[in-house]
Amino acid sequence: VGGKLNIFIIPEGYGPTGAFKDWGMTVAMSVAKASGVKAVACASTGDTSAAAAAYAAAAGIKCVVVLPHGRVTAVQLAQPLAHGAKIVTVPGSFDDCSRIVNELCAAGRVFPMNSINPTRIEGHMATVFVAAQFLGWKLPNAFVLPVGNGSNSSSVGKGIHVLKDLGFVPENEPCKVIGVQSQAANPLARSWQTAQKNGIADPEFWRQVYVHQEHLGQTVATAAWIGKPVSFLKVMRTINETRGAVLTASERHLVEATMLLGASGFSCCPQTGTALAGLRNAVVEGLIAPESTVCLVSTATSLKFPEVAAAQAGDNQIAAGSKDTEAVADCMGV
Repeated sequence: VGGKLNIFIIPEGYGPTGAFKDWGMTVAMSVAKASGVKAVACASTGDTSAAAAAYAAAAGIKCVVVLPHGRVTAVQLAQPLAHGAKIVTVPGSFDDCSRIVNELCAAGRVFPMNSINPTRIEGHMATVFVAAQFLGWKLPNAFVLPVGNGSNSSSVGKGIHVLKDLGFVPENEPCKVIGVQSQAANPLARSWQTAQKNGIADPEFWRQVYVHQEHLGQTVATAAWIGKPVSFLKVMRTINETRGAVLTASERHLVEATMLLGASGFSCCPQTGTALAGLRNAVVEGLIAPESTVCLVSTATSLKFPEVAAAQAGDNQIAAGSKDTEAVADCMGV
């Protein structure tokens, strides 16, 4: 594909809990504290639980997190434990955990810290604000980001609206939102592909063909391993209003993209690799033009997903088999 892109990575995994959830959680927990909430709860694939536990601890609020058993990394399990949260594991998927928390929330038995809480969305708009400020109060031609539960992409859409409404950027300045999902969990991407014609999906038809994904595949991008995204309607609205798209990244391509970023000196999660692989697909499909300015949202640090790099070590990890200096030098190739 001819032409180069101007790609800027937004490193949201460099925050206090290592993931983009910090933006929204600091707002949500501040509102909870000001409202007199004494305890909060959330369902999580890892990142939300870490942020909820950390900010709840800082606010002096009790926190309970519900996690899918065996579906979060050891690091993501350790984070809420370190912050003093109570952890309940469920023998199922994130969608099962989300249903449980939502039912308890509807019954008035828990106060939610998931993105069903609208104050989370308010905080996540910061993604757009920092990008626009960095670019001299201009929007990029596109934001590209992974889609799990959908709060991030819908927040980006709202952030674009707010900047335009307040006059920080021109009302007619185009800025696409491109969401990307892994093949293992891609209900929005599948339905967008069915509904779209020449890169544009009719909103009503998209809603008609959309179905939640009951049976999920296997992926290393476990933080986006969600078949029933809570914010799916908000994602649809954002994609339609910005003339964006929701694409699928294969498991091989998302792993390759994650390792490519790592080899460039940038620490990122496999969800970020999903977004980069999707960006490549967007360029190939003509959804992003050559010479465009693109903001790629990196949602978490690679330190939360050590198994991904370890599985790709290959010839870079060598057992010397001896304490002899020359044996080690031979392994080093010096």
